[in-house]
Amino acid sequence: MKRPKSTKAYKEALEQFGEAFLGAFEYHNEIEAAIDCCKESYQGCFRNLEAYAEDWMEQTGSLECLPEPLRRYFSYSDWGRDCLLGGDIFTYEGSEGLHVYSAN
Repeated sequence: MKRPKSTKAYKEALEQFGEAFLGAFEYHNEIEAAIDCCKESYQGCFRNLEAYAEDWMEQTGSLECLPEPLRRYFSYSDWGRDCLLGGDIFTYEGSEGLHVYSAN
């Protein structure tokens, strides 16, 4: 990990965003970019990718277009993994759980 230029700015961002900032900084290696990421792209902290996917689908209502009998065939864990592998999201495993960020 690149050493931050401003220790004060790093500490302030860490106080403001907590562990979410660590993941954003690890990904961007720049304090300002990590702060922007926390403000604009942070999706939350989850138990795992499956929990993230289920939450996202519920929040957006994305499965509502499918008839109820077909919804049970949808795999939240597979979809969450595909989001990660496809570059739609990135994650940071912290002591609080799995922090998820939109990569777009």
